[in-house]
Amino acid sequence: MTITPLIGPYGKIPILIRDDDTNFFTKSNMLETIYSKAWNNNFKVSISVIPYQKAIKDVCIPSDARNSQEYYSVENNKEICSFLKDKVNHNNIEIIQHGVSHALIDGRGEFSKNIDANRNNINRIINDTFTHYYSSRDNTSSETNNKIDFKSYVDIGRNILKKSLGITPTFFAPPFDDFSANNLNLISSLGMVPIYGRSNYHRFFRSPYIPNQIKKYVADKFIKKFANMGFIIPFIMSNADYNNNNKNNQGIVLHVPKRPKLDLISNNDKKQEDEYEDRKEGETSQTFVKWVSNTISSCIAQRTSICILNHYHHYFYDWNYEYITRKNLFEQWQQILNLLDKIPFSWKTTFIDIHQRISKIKKINISKTGQKITIKSSDELLEDISFKVNRELNLEKKENLVYDEQDKTIVTINQLKPNSTSIFYLR
Repeated sequence: MTITPLIGPYGKIPILIRDDDTNFFTKSNMLETIYSKAWNNNFKVSISVIPYQKAIKDVCIPSDARNSQEYYSVENNKEICSFLKDKVNHNNIEIIQHGVSHALIDGRGEFSKNIDANRNNINRIINDTFTHYYSSRDNTSSETNNKIDFKSYVDIGRNILKKSLGITPTFFAPPFDDFSANNLNLISSLGMVPIYGRSNYHRFFRSPYIPNQIKKYVADKFIKKFANMGFIIPFIMSNADYNNNNKNNQGIVLHVPKRPKLDLISNNDKKQEDEYEDRKEGETSQTFVKWVSNTISSCIAQRTSICILNHYHHYFYDWNYEYITRKNLFEQWQQILNLLDKIPFSWKTTFIDIHQRISKIKKINISKTGQKITIKSSDELLEDISFKVNRELNLEKKENLVYDEQDKTIVTINQLKPNSTSIFYLR
């Protein structure tokens, strides 16, 4: 028998929506167009903000500024900062720090390799960002720092977000979802919560045993294939990652769900579609939506959290500020939003709320002896903690227990008092 704590209160399914790459160039109408329906339906959106965007050759930058190698601080876009602050104040969004400059280092994300002052081949990019940022500050500023290390580099982004949005970011998502194992540990040591993927793709790039040249080659192939395409990606969070016995994960771990053996991309523009002439666009789109629908069905069965990753600028390719150019992609997003909204017993939430519950859940100690289940609480009051057992429960009635009406393998304890022990038996 296995027993697993569930992240959602009363066994509800947490639903997260995350959008990456908001930066100096972002217009508020772009985010409003994509998410107005979500906000009207009480969804929250986690906005990943690039604090100090470097104008590299990347679709997250408008074509007329692309590849200029200049830096653009989000604090200088007063309109988007005002919009984001208003949405934070109305509890519509939360802010995630999305790297610092979003620059590429050897074809990979800026946090893909260790930031080491003695490694010039890596730090030429870091040093350039660092030097440019501090030379642009007032010399009397308390931010002035001459020491290049991991913390001072991350603090460039934290300082910008604090100054422009009035918040100190708690969560950190690496650009291109590319984290070295060491940088992952260092982000946690700064008191930030990393949001990162765990899949064969991530293990490949995080492995210390695979030569950097091979990683660079694979990264170049990925960028060449997917850089100009529009896509939506579903992720899931495993409840099993967050029990007291699992010490291997840090922060928020996202998994790519099982998918059909088709391209990950949910939408292609007309030029790219020529590469797929044997597959009609409508068929591709509906296969993708079906994948998301199947993922949702699995999450309902397991009461697993689901996170949808978007990139707002994909809908306005290539940076048309006035109207959506990828209508097919937007139609898919609307279908997915409708599917999410119809999930029964759902919890439309944010990473901060998820993390707060996970922090409490990880303090619970669960032991099993035959038909006996013993749950020891921490030194704080825990409310509405649900558990799923791998077989149907037939428990004795207790005042502090709530039995799930849809799934008889799930039970909720209304209150776990501080330093208490709860014991119940399977019949």
